[in-house]
Amino acid sequence: TALYGLISGLWELFGESSFATAQNVGSRLIEELAKSGLQVTSTDRKEILAQVSNLLGEEHVGLTKKVEYSLDENGKVTLHCHQCALADVTAKLEVEGVQPFACVPMLIATATLSKNTGAKNRLMGRKFNPEGEVCSVEFQIVN
Repeated sequence: TALYGLISGLWELFGESSFATAQNVGSRLIEELAKSGLQVTSTDRKEILAQVSNLLGEEHVGLTKKVEYSLDENGKVTLHCHQCALADVTAKLEVEGVQPFACVPMLIATATLSKNTGAKNRLMGRKFNPEGEVCSVEFQIVN
């Protein structure tokens, strides 16, 4: 409830500008994970996504049951998050049309890519399937 209120309120106040705030949040998240010994050190984009996907799963952070990813030759990344702990929040935000600026898996992935490779990104969209409990977020890596 608190996360829903915070995310919805920020979107109402700042709209698209909320994405700029969330980039800083992603950096803080990976700093906190590193303090717990959970960090990604690779500089290879595909390896970074593989490590982040593993990190977010049950065995480590436990945010999702599992994360699958794809990276195409043009730098388009898709993260498929299965049974995310934030699915209820996502469902409410989806109804309101709130963009996924605060998607934790995306924030961790993009902050890690930025930190380790200098890459920037832009959101392409989100597809949420509540019945299958899969949320897919897409972003483009840009240099």
